Amino acid sequence: MALSKFVGGAVFVVIAAVAIQGVSSRFAPPLPIRAVSQSTSPVKGLDLRMDALVRKNVARRGEEIPVVLTLTNVSPRPLTALRFEWISNGFSLDRTLAFPGGLAGRSTAQLSFNVSSSEARGAFSPAMVAWWRDGDGIERMRALPLGPLRIESTWQTRTIWLAHVFQLTVKDLGLPLVLAFLGFWFKKKEDDRAKVDRDAAEERALKDRQAAESRALADRKAADDRATSDRVAAEDRASRQQVFSILLPKSHDDARLYYLPMQGAADMIPQVYGAYRMNPSDMSLADELFYQLIIFARRMRHIQLNIGGFYFRSLAGEEVLALTWTGFKRRLDASASKAEIAEVLDLIQDPMASLASFNHLTRSATLVSVLRTKVLAWVAAHPDDFGEAILFHELFRIVLSYELNRIYALWYDRAPEFDFEAWRGILEKVQYLQYFTPELKRHATNYEAEIPPKPRA
Repeated sequence: MALSKFVGGAVFVVIAAVAIQGVSSRFAPPLPIRAVSQSTSPVKGLDLRMDALVRKNVARRGEEIPVVLTLTNVSPRPLTALRFEWISNGFSLDRTLAFPGGLAGRSTAQLSFNVSSSEARGAFSPAMVAWWRDGDGIERMRALPLGPLRIESTWQTRTIWLAHVFQLTVKDLGLPLVLAFLGFWFKKKEDDRAKVDRDAAEERALKDRQAAESRALADRKAADDRATSDRVAAEDRASRQQVFSILLPKSHDDARLYYLPMQGAADMIPQVYGAYRMNPSDMSLADELFYQLIIFARRMRHIQLNIGGFYFRSLAGEEVLALTWTGFKRRLDASASKAEIAEVLDLIQDPMASLASFNHLTRSATLVSVLRTKVLAWVAAHPDDFGEAILFHELFRIVLSYELNRIYALWYDRAPEFDFEAWRGILEKVQYLQYFTPELKRHATNYEAEIPPKPRA
């Protein structure tokens, strides 16, 4: 009787301890896991960030684990076509995750759901994969691994604890009980190991099947993307060709009547001035230099009066051209009064007048002869000032030459090259000159940003 009471009391103590431990484990504070998404493919920048707070990392079989998924769009542009794929790895969702609409720029949204496992024990690492389209319409992917989440067998842990209690409370019966328990425990261990091996084989087979499906899906998507890209490129080429066909005749007429003569006069000024500096006593070179300067100004007036100015593909290029012309003209105006220069320009009826006809006008018209004397005297007496005018003139020539050939890029299927080395060298010099303005610097920076870089060889 006493032995049975003792055994009954010991069993009661064990049951009470198990109950207390079970209750305490039930109400123990959860240990949350915070997971942050990692980049799974090379993307430009980071569009979508995923944070997940898993409320418990240890649970029993069948128990639901709460998860809060936070989605943050860290880019200023909205994300669209947002969808999710759950990689189970031993865990299943309580519902299908869906996210209607898109995710606005710099915004955050949350999804709450539960996961649970049918496994008896072990550590598993499920994952959430998000797919979306960024502001450029390119599909991106980001993965968020969760875990490891551990499933413990309540029966197994209670059995080990029960054997320990009996060993301490019933020392005489401890060894037989321990041996019996160990035999049962080893048998259970072998069964668990066999089950783990079977589960691992099934998991590998499932992963292989999912990988094959993913590869097939990726191949189909790549083929669709290539077809879409080819179609868009063809449509773009057709659209550009249509616009080009409409604009080319007008641009060609403007270039023939106005821009090309202007470029011809602009190209001649540095060449003639270089020869004149080497031999300033040569009157024929002096006459040609005066002719090139005046005919350059006359052709600019011809453009302004007939078509209003230059019309380029780049607005910044037009603004740079206007400011560099101003810098050149202000230096030229220092050689004589604006009224004298304007009167001579009025006398030149033909902007395309040849050197011979212009020299005849110089000999026959006193105004032109007087202006010639003043301009050449100023050039000889102020070589530094005229050199500054040539610097502004060089910037003018670089922009004009590039823009005249830019319109024909579609025709020749090759973009013209921009002389960045000369451009930046001259800008470095003119920024310290009298007629340099902050507007010229700003427009030059904008213009340079518009010009596509030279392709690598």
